[in-house]
Amino acid sequence: NLGNTLRQLGRPAEVLVLGFYSHRCPYNRAFWGRIGELSREYGPKGVRFLGANPNRKEPLDGLIEGAAEAGVLHPIYRDPGPAVADALGALATPHMLVIDADRVLRGRHRFTALVGDPGQRIDPLIAVLIPVRIAA
Repeated sequence: NLGNTLRQLGRPAEVLVLGFYSHRCPYNRAFWGRIGELSREYGPKGVRFLGANPNRKEPLDGLIEGAAEAGVLHPIYRDPGPAVADALGALATPHMLVIDADRVLRGRHRFTALVGDPGQRIDPLIAVLIPVRIAA
């Protein structure tokens, strides 16, 4: 379960990027390829990517398959309740959170009503915050 997984993340130098995803969301599907690229680029540098699905009515296996087809290969869990999304203030999908090694929330971005390619709009938050958090 997602809550247990988050509690077990204890590697001291590890930055966490947690994404709340929905396979039904067109913005999600549009940016998954870029998320996959970022996770492959920053994973070896100590950044861990995790996905969560807060929608109890959406089949988790469909979400995992859709993400994998787009190149997102990091683990995706069900967020029961959705307890973790509620606790972290994730309001919609996709919603990305950057959490530092001390487990302090350092950045967030929600992708809604974007103009242009949502897949490219992730860079201002994630690709800038990740190196900053690694260096901190």
